Amino acid sequence: MSDVGPLPDWVADGIRTARMDEQSTMEGTGRVLDVYPEYFRMSVRMDEAVADGTRTVAMEMPPEMDAASVRKGMAYCLVFDQSRVMLGREVAEFLRTEGVEIKSVYRFRLRGIRPAQVGAAAGLRRPSGA
Repeated sequence: MSDVGPLPDWVADGIRTARMDEQSTMEGTGRVLDVYPEYFRMSVRMDEAVADGTRTVAMEMPPEMDAASVRKGMAYCLVFDQSRVMLGREVAEFLRTEGVEIKSVYRFRLRGIRPAQVGAAAGLRRPSGA
């Protein structure tokens, strides 16, 4: 992949204003790799791949959540919203010419978290009642 320099304004605007295509609430288990309280984010290695096929995701944390209570390396049961945003054809084509093959962007927002039980069944699923 080539180094992508600053994006032209029209590309940045196209990414910023892209429409949300689908959203769902999911539940799964994973280990917290790092916590970034100043950005209300954390990196999580999920036990199962999420919608975009990856297992390591950057997840937004609710601002009211106490980030200090989340411990790196610990396994958690997570309830989160996953959203897909489709990029416009022109934006995707520009990125492809820059060496970046991407047609959509996924966003993960944490809704709930609790320590995982040892031996709990892994797997990504829709939570009951959602």
